[in-house]
Amino acid sequence: MRLPVEVWCVIVDKIDSSNQLALISRLSSQLSHVARLSLYDDPLSSLEPDIVTLQQFTTTVSNNNNLAKLVHILPLGHWSATIKKSPQTRRTLSQSNIQILNACTNITTLQFPTVSPLDKQLLLSALNNITTIKNLSFGEGVAERDPWGINIDIDVQQTFGSAHWSFQELASILKNWKNLQKVSFAARLRGPFPWLSPPNQPTLVNDDNAPPPQGLPIKVKEANLILNKHSLLSSNYIIHGLLPLSTHSLRRLSLEETQIGTPQSPSTTHPHSRSSTTNNLLEIIKHFGPSLTHLTTTTKNHRMPSFLLEPIADTCTNLQHLTLGSWVPVQPSTFETLSTLPKLSYLHLAGVRFRTGPRDVGNAIVTAMPAIADVVLGLPFSGETWPDENDEAVNFWSRAAVEGLVSHLRERGVRLVVHDVGG
Repeated sequence: MRLPVEVWCVIVDKIDSSNQLALISRLSSQLSHVARLSLYDDPLSSLEPDIVTLQQFTTTVSNNNNLAKLVHILPLGHWSATIKKSPQTRRTLSQSNIQILNACTNITTLQFPTVSPLDKQLLLSALNNITTIKNLSFGEGVAERDPWGINIDIDVQQTFGSAHWSFQELASILKNWKNLQKVSFAARLRGPFPWLSPPNQPTLVNDDNAPPPQGLPIKVKEANLILNKHSLLSSNYIIHGLLPLSTHSLRRLSLEETQIGTPQSPSTTHPHSRSSTTNNLLEIIKHFGPSLTHLTTTTKNHRMPSFLLEPIADTCTNLQHLTLGSWVPVQPSTFETLSTLPKLSYLHLAGVRFRTGPRDVGNAIVTAMPAIADVVLGLPFSGETWPDENDEAVNFWSRAAVEGLVSHLRERGVRLVVHDVGG
């Protein structure tokens, strides 16, 4: 019995193995068409990056326009970061990335690739011919530093090094990408940027008559900012540089930063000092907060308590999903702070220290957040029994206490997931 094409599409879509899809494509002309749709939609993600495979793929899409048109997802950033670890492959890598992008003009998801400075204009030309991209990741493959040996000689660096990118260069590409909806940034863009200059300091622009450079011309719904290596970037870099047109369009924001620090007075904090990270983070949240439905912060500093709950509650009034990566010292009134977020249905606190009993916490959750459906808590578990409730220094809950809270919230229609983050 011949199955409809739609059924075969559903079946083939469940197959992750490229080898199995290749075998299926040889069974019949009908299956060949269906399998190729799936095989070439995302042809590289399931393969281990190596230069030989990349060259074979380059040849295939360069010589088969019908197959090249089927490609929608290209993780060239990950492939570039892996392959360029071997210096002798760097020239071939750069040329292959450009050939692939010249051939695959229907892509919707792209990880920005590595090219040498010598090939920079060729990549700009290839990307300017693509207008279908909806999801851009700029980081892996771009952020890595070249080995010192490559940078000793300018000619070697131009041929085998990795190109750096400025706001202006990336903007020249993005202005054509009208369908762009999501961006991820994990690499720094180059200047000059007058908005990054400290107050009362000379501008970074050498020409006094030069107009300030514009930020990226994109209006996106989702942004992931992975700032692990760039904790000192100012809020202006993000607000006026990366996302100047996304103030009202941005719905999902994820911030992965190195450290949060403690609240500082803006008047006493140098804008490029490490302690200014606090003010920068607050400025970012306050600027984009009113339009956000999803907010995630993932800090690497688990020793400092979060100071973000009150600013988020005051600013992000349309929030539905909230994830805080820093630990939260929970008092009986903590959840009441979030009562200004009537749409909040998902709350994830990566680390908490409670100073009240489980049932009080459960009642506070459902009372303060009537729309809440899912809560995820990171807890340091203690022994088998709940400590004295009158002890003001209580920081740990027993597993029995957690199980009681899970049961209590389940009865109120709230699903609670708890994971152990250590004591």
